[in-house]
Amino acid sequence: MKIAEIKSYNFSSIFAAKNTFGNSKGLKNISLVTVKTKCGLEGIGETYIGIYVPELILPVIKELRDFLLGKNPEEIVKKKVHIPFVSRSGLFKNIYSAVDIAMWDIIAKKRKKPLYKILSKTTNKYKIYSSGGLVNSNKSELKEEIIRAKKSGHQGFKMRVGKKKWEVDLSRDDFAHNCTKKFKLNLMVDSIMGTINPPWNLKKDFYKVKNLTKKVYWLEEPFHPDNYEDYKELVKKK
Repeated sequence: MKIAEIKSYNFSSIFAAKNTFGNSKGLKNISLVTVKTKCGLEGIGETYIGIYVPELILPVIKELRDFLLGKNPEEIVKKKVHIPFVSRSGLFKNIYSAVDIAMWDIIAKKRKKPLYKILSKTTNKYKIYSSGGLVNSNKSELKEEIIRAKKSGHQGFKMRVGKKKWEVDLSRDDFAHNCTKKFKLNLMVDSIMGTINPPWNLKKDFYKVKNLTKKVYWLEEPFHPDNYEDYKELVKKK
């Protein structure tokens, strides 16, 4: 089984563009990568970074082709692509992740098994949650998503805050807390402070963090991911 072709695709939509933030040119973007083998199997993967900088996907994929064409996906996923100071993290690795996903998709198709059965070495059951509740969603939309999460068999629901005024987000959080409690689901909140500018900080916004953590299973990204000092002090306050 040898790789014959690697392609990348960028798609954009003007859907809800007025309410979209942080994305390239105000559009909703998605970047997909396909990997095809000489025997006809094809896998597909997504790179999250394509939401924000889809224009950078193609040049990295072109570079990766030189490393991967003619090689066996089953061997590549074990060793990965190694380029000193480039492939360990950052933009390159994020884009490579889509190729990695596509190769695992091929492996699952070849073995005719669901991918989770190939990757998982345990029979333990794990709790799963539904991730939704976008920053612009209203209470009616939150309720609809929570009900869907319950019907799908999830044990929790995660929503986003941070874009709207605090009073509005607090009201949304209270509503979601009561709704998830009714359906016996855990509620998680993502403050997306790696996206919001300016982000919250411990000195000005601790009351928000304190209020949210009273009602949630976990609070994600209350400060910018690089704000190590505030995270350190937050742990002491807890």
